[in-house]
Amino acid sequence: VLCPWNAQSQDVQIENELGTFHAHWKRAAGGAVVVIIPGSGSVDRFGNSGSVKGNNLLYLSDSLQLRGISVLSTDKLSASESKPINIDSLTYDSFVALANEWVDVAKDSGYSKIYVLGHSQGSLTALILGNHRDDLAGVISLCGAGQPIQEILKVQLAAQFPSEQMDGIRPALDSVAMGESPKSPSPFLNGLF
Repeated sequence: VLCPWNAQSQDVQIENELGTFHAHWKRAAGGAVVVIIPGSGSVDRFGNSGSVKGNNLLYLSDSLQLRGISVLSTDKLSASESKPINIDSLTYDSFVALANEWVDVAKDSGYSKIYVLGHSQGSLTALILGNHRDDLAGVISLCGAGQPIQEILKVQLAAQFPSEQMDGIRPALDSVAMGESPKSPSPFLNGLF
């Protein structure tokens, strides 16, 4: 496919008090930009996490660029190349703050029509930004959760853990929802908690 405009692609990064974080620009001739916020896990700007190399966000950004829409695809805070200085100090507000900085990068780059697209957990981040920023042209939610995350996790984990372990997991999940930081009730869930 030939593009009738000069397309530009480059990696960019943000450095802040939390660490150094990466994103990838795909610029197109149109005046709109979509900032992509990835979902759950250590997902990078292309949609990959660990050994899973699906490139779903790369395909999405390629498709948008071919339609004349610029894209800024961002790494999750915990993606392999983007590492926070102290992962234990992160809260969900940290994810929202980083996404907010990426929107500022798009704005500072001269875009006036800025859309935020969140996938999975990134959908919640995008919706939060949409409620707090009046300079966004729109918010796109892909596969966002329809229930509070602790309720979804209770269902998912109940299929994997015996009921006696769930007796410790359920209250721990509830305490996270109340803003507390409980100890992991199972060594298999240390990464989750």
